[in-house]
Amino acid sequence: MPIFDVGRAHRYLPYHGLQFVEAILGTLVSVLCNQALLVSVGVSAEGSIFGAVAVQWIIKDGAGELAKLFFIRKYSSFFDSHPKTFNLIGAANVLFGSGLQIASLIVPSTATYFLLCAAGGNVFKMIGGAFWFTTHIKFVRCFAQQGNTGDVAAKSESQASIGQLLGYAAGIGLLAVSHSAPYLYSIFALTVPAHLAVTAWMLRVATFELLTLPRLSHLADEFVGNREVVSLKQLEAEKKTGLFGEFYKRKENAYVSLTPRLEDIITTDSLKDRRIWDACMHAFDVRILLSSYLTK
Repeated sequence: MPIFDVGRAHRYLPYHGLQFVEAILGTLVSVLCNQALLVSVGVSAEGSIFGAVAVQWIIKDGAGELAKLFFIRKYSSFFDSHPKTFNLIGAANVLFGSGLQIASLIVPSTATYFLLCAAGGNVFKMIGGAFWFTTHIKFVRCFAQQGNTGDVAAKSESQASIGQLLGYAAGIGLLAVSHSAPYLYSIFALTVPAHLAVTAWMLRVATFELLTLPRLSHLADEFVGNREVVSLKQLEAEKKTGLFGEFYKRKENAYVSLTPRLEDIITTDSLKDRRIWDACMHAFDVRILLSSYLTK
């Protein structure tokens, strides 16, 4: 494991250690999927030309790309505010898609069923991969303490590559025992909970010292009620902002909201929004006046 003297965050080592285990488990599941799909294609392609198999494979990948574009466009605004949640959702999508692809071994050996399993599974896997990739950038920036984003990303990629190689080796070794569907599903059933548990643990280890809206609302409530501001460690221990600090425990806990954007104020006819903007501007002016007074 690479060690940075001063250019890494204190959570770098445990996070990437868990990411290494996650890469091994994920690659192992991928090997099972590939084996199932290859067997399925071999059966469904009996008596057919190889071109038909190629068309099926292209449709499988094309469906995944289209679905990925749709979901990224729909949820892109939440990737910055809920990176850990979408990272976990991405991992779950990949595993669910893998389960669908392994199901190609137990459905009738026709092109239609192959596409349902292969393309359907690939849709979930590519959506999950897109969620992981877009949110992983935030993790890299979190660990790059001195702006060494490229260095941290390169080391993370090298660690993932080693994990994938070990996953391939484990998958090939397990496939040497049997290729049957019950055997593959038994390995899959053991790997999935372990994979999700490691992912959730890894995300808990990566502490983002960011003042999210749920955290800010909780801190404001604590200050108004008890006249004290709890530390980030206490806030995480209380779990009043969800597992990853990205959600309100109850909707009524949303005491704080962001000031409307200027373009919304200019284009809206809502008197409430204008009053909120005026109040924020007044508070800003008062703070500036007080600061000027104190510096005299």
